Amino acid sequence: MTSELDVSTVEAMWRRLSEHAGKANTELDIDLNLPVVIGCTTENQPYIMLLSGEQPRLISTLEAVDVRIGRRQSTVGEDWSLTFILQDWSLLHAFAEICLAFVERIKVSPTKKASLRQIYATLDQWQRLLKTIRQSDIMTTLRGIFGELVAALEIVKCTGKSIESVCEAWSGPYSMPQDFSFDQDNSYWEVKSLHKSTNRIQISSPEQLDPAEKTIQLVTVVLESFSSAKDTLLTLPQLVDELRLHADDPALVSTCIDNGLSSLGISLYSDVSAQTLFEIGKVTVYAVANNFPHISTSVVPPGVSELTYSIEQSAVAPFITRIDLSVLDFTEG
Repeated sequence: MTSELDVSTVEAMWRRLSEHAGKANTELDIDLNLPVVIGCTTENQPYIMLLSGEQPRLISTLEAVDVRIGRRQSTVGEDWSLTFILQDWSLLHAFAEICLAFVERIKVSPTKKASLRQIYATLDQWQRLLKTIRQSDIMTTLRGIFGELVAALEIVKCTGKSIESVCEAWSGPYSMPQDFSFDQDNSYWEVKSLHKSTNRIQISSPEQLDPAEKTIQLVTVVLESFSSAKDTLLTLPQLVDELRLHADDPALVSTCIDNGLSSLGISLYSDVSAQTLFEIGKVTVYAVANNFPHISTSVVPPGVSELTYSIEQSAVAPFITRIDLSVLDFTEG
């Protein structure tokens, strides 16, 4: 179907498809590089299904929408599906709005990979608009952000890239498998924030450390948070100032960071950002080779999702390529 779409049209299509639940579906626009198919499940629940040649990023199930990743056989390389299933027909109008937002984002995306990234961004924005984040969630998110931006400085040291290019590659806020994505180099960096007492590294999905088709580095950042100030502690705004200090174009750094923070529902100027203090400890870089302890996506059985696992730090010690005890110090070398 390629005619002009609006919300009422899409709603009407779902109502017609509900008469053939589980047996019929419709592709909304055959010209999209990432096909969007709508239909109703056998349980008569409206769905939006996106077809992709690469495995989509796992997205947490929403309150009224079930999210599923599926493997399928396709003659045109669309071997994966990312499906959103509405649990409440009374929300059909809003579901249709999200569907059309997907279509519009895909239309302006030059590649299938860019289209998937736009889908993740769309969901981030809807969630940020409608969801109230609990204080505990904010602190967890803030800690992760702080660790990733500390790692940005370490990536500059390791690669010689500019801080601007590293901040532009910051993909963690956009639900990508790794936190920094240098697609042109096929180089990716995953960051984990640890406490001093941590013995295990928690991995959120098999995709995070699968080196089958990517060059991946793992960076661990030891962070401790405090409520009272001392000279060795930094807040998130102070860390951002540190990144800007090393930039030829500080405004670009600010833009990249502001966009990422917005996607995560965090304001650089909020009280929690300005008052939470972190002490930066040891930063360690690991080369994720094929023999690095990890679970490969190729061994995950069909139908298994949301798989997480942990790795003993002692087990990955042989893969350490760099230890930095003073990540803020750029006087070395």
